[in-house]
Amino acid sequence: MKVIPDIVLSEHQKKQNLISIQREDIDENELHGFILDFNKEWLLMVKEYDFIFDGFMMVKREFVSAIKHGNTQKFHKRLFQIEGKMVEVDFGKTIPEARDGESSITQFVRSLAADKVVMLEDERDDFFLIGFIEESDTDSCIGLRFFDGEGQLEEEVSDISHDELTILTFDSSYCLHYERYFRRMNKNQQG
Repeated sequence: MKVIPDIVLSEHQKKQNLISIQREDIDENELHGFILDFNKEWLLMVKEYDFIFDGFMMVKREFVSAIKHGNTQKFHKRLFQIEGKMVEVDFGKTIPEARDGESSITQFVRSLAADKVVMLEDERDDFFLIGFIEESDTDSCIGLRFFDGEGQLEEEVSDISHDELTILTFDSSYCLHYERYFRRMNKNQQG
């Protein structure tokens, strides 16, 4: 699959265009949002769903098959502007540069708070993984301490290879509900 050229991404980023992303090899559903930053491997976006900004997503570029910015996306952006919602988008958020032998995704993950809940989409499975970022033994993996839908934490930390990731999502409504739950649980156990 051909990777979307930097010039196309840069133009949408500069103009703060609302876009729709297609990933035909991964999912028939489109992703919607604004590009905040990108590098050779990843897009950092604010996720938009039903006129609500719903967290951030790091989307692996190699799986993006097309970007749409048509009349519908233009009209929806105009609605955000009319309602004064564009000020809610942090267009200054960036992906850290790879350094000290670590990839940019590793640098980015390390920049997240220790109690940050993330969702990972794995190219092998048609479901997502949710949990807390933990230290991994290798730069080529993200350590994740999973929990299930009932908030039960796994004992072991699992290493998820960067090669298998398609999306990393955080600060979504779904993730934030679990973050608040675990903060309350930790507070109750300490107090």
